[in-house]
Amino acid sequence: MRWDCVRVSAFNSISDPLLSTSEQVLACCAVAREHLEMGDYDAGCDALQRWWTLGEWPRLRGLST
Repeated sequence: MRWDCVRVSAFNSISDPLLSTSEQVLACCAVAREHLEMGDYDAGCDALQRWWTLGEWPRLRGLST
């Protein structure tokens, strides 16, 4: 099994329309944190790509506290 496929399917399930945008961000942050702790920085950045691009401020529109 290719890890890229697993990564894509995990991110697609996080994009579940039943989750609010804030819940999606929290889930992606948890996934990113796990990858970063394992040293997989590319996967960590990929998990956040919908809301953050390296070198830029995160996109916060639509998020609640």
